Amino acid sequence: MEFLGNTVEYSYESGEAYSVTFDQNHCTWLCTKGSMQGSTGNEQYSAVEVAPNVLFVSWLEDSGEVVSLVLNFNAMKVYGSYIDPASGRHQWEGTISYWG
Repeated sequence: MEFLGNTVEYSYESGEAYSVTFDQNHCTWLCTKGSMQGSTGNEQYSAVEVAPNVLFVSWLEDSGEVVSLVLNFNAMKVYGSYIDPASGRHQWEGTISYWG
């Protein structure tokens, strides 16, 4: 599955929404809705296609937070987790609204 140069937009059931663009070695993310709205970052990421049209993506932010995503383009679902050294582990489920 080709994802370089593409952007994915998704929202979690919690109301948070994000836009992530994937380049060769980095992804740029932007929180577009929710308590972190306006937050952005450019991270070195790892990604693997674990099944047809299903990507597992992860990155480590400068703040020490670890982000992991499962992007299921067959069902247009996202499963996200991040580990924050200050507040622990958080998990969400949501919907992919855009890929391209």
